[in-house]
Amino acid sequence: MRAISRDTNEYDVAAVVEHEYLNLATMPDLAVLPMYTGGMLPPTHLTDLDRWARRHDLVDLVHRYSWASDRQQTDFYKLGLETARKHPRKAGYNVFTGMDRDLTAWPGVFNAMRLPKHRTGEEIAQYNRDCVVLANLPKRDGSTDILPDWTYHCGSPLPVDLIVSNHSGRSADDAVLEWSVCDGASVIAGGRLDGLEVPDGAVTAVGRIEWVAADLPDARRLALRVRLDAFETDNQWDLWFYPRRERCDPGPLTVGADPSLIERLAEHCRLVPATPEVTPQQMPLVVTDRLEPYRDYLVRGGRLLLLSLAELPHVCPGFYTGWFFSGDNSVAVLVEDHPSMRRVPNDGYGAWQFEKLLGQAVAFQDLHDRIVPIVSSFIWPAGGGKRVNPSAVAHLFETSVGSGRILACGMKLLDDTPEARYLLHELLRYALSDQFSPPTQMHVEQLRRWG
Repeated sequence: MRAISRDTNEYDVAAVVEHEYLNLATMPDLAVLPMYTGGMLPPTHLTDLDRWARRHDLVDLVHRYSWASDRQQTDFYKLGLETARKHPRKAGYNVFTGMDRDLTAWPGVFNAMRLPKHRTGEEIAQYNRDCVVLANLPKRDGSTDILPDWTYHCGSPLPVDLIVSNHSGRSADDAVLEWSVCDGASVIAGGRLDGLEVPDGAVTAVGRIEWVAADLPDARRLALRVRLDAFETDNQWDLWFYPRRERCDPGPLTVGADPSLIERLAEHCRLVPATPEVTPQQMPLVVTDRLEPYRDYLVRGGRLLLLSLAELPHVCPGFYTGWFFSGDNSVAVLVEDHPSMRRVPNDGYGAWQFEKLLGQAVAFQDLHDRIVPIVSSFIWPAGGGKRVNPSAVAHLFETSVGSGRILACGMKLLDDTPEARYLLHELLRYALSDQFSPPTQMHVEQLRRWG
């Protein structure tokens, strides 16, 4: 690798070691607590988490957060190891296997009991074997940033440069690479690259594939799959495609919005300016980023789509986990099976389509029976052996207030990304529907004080 000299300020060749690369931890898993028997030291941090979960009646939720944390770590490992293998002069890497002592956070592929973290060997082998097919996925803005864009509008061209990192001990002179784009079990596009030279001990560009996603009625998670038969190796990447939606049709209903939001929301729905004096009879739904002016409207039976949590005590959890967590970093993102998210492709956790969406969130462990969390994170600000104070926080939730109902969102719905535009459209549609009927109840003063 190339390193810069302190003396000459010029580049020179030097060996570089990246310490604890991909030392990505997950939150502890309460499922292993009964396995601590015999003469072991007591699992202090697991016991702390178990007590916290039982005190707040959130044991089931914490188990699900642990699952989501493991799944996100798998996604981060895949990106990190594939990025390392693209470097033509890397000599290798060593992945943390696991740690067998009680820690606030669990790094490695296995948990403290040497059990796999909700992943299979087949998954890991796709990107961690002697010969691996890699992909340079495109950026929407055309940049070469190391992180790809995982989300695209339908109709966007998808040029993908394919690379092979081969350290198998053998070469191939006439290899064939087959690729396909799949929607579940259905193959919607595909092709092959013939006559590929794949030398041993090298990172080799083998060709480019191009594909354009046809317009889809709803968002889809599609899988780009590749197979290099000469080495019996395959790989895949999940990509999310979003249609450009027609405006929501409120029918005979009048939908109001804060005047400051009218222009930004005009493409999503037919809106008229709202004022704090408006009544639910005049406007059954008001879209706003301010709660306080519409408090009375809400209590009297109005529907409120709140696009900011700034007036509530909130945090802004990060999407990425790590070894030494700091501040309000999230270690897991959960997506509930909720009517508002039925058309938003997800596997129940915060995969890459949520990377640029997450924003504000409010703690709800003391209010879990007063709200319905729809998208939430778990904050586990651990580092080394320190004792921690966890928190469950909601990015998107709903509840009834007085005779009204509120759908509140701290995610970045006003950003110009395909996923933000699509989710905003879906939340508008849900807020206008008869399904918007939260089973929980909160007093307006509880909402204002958040507690």
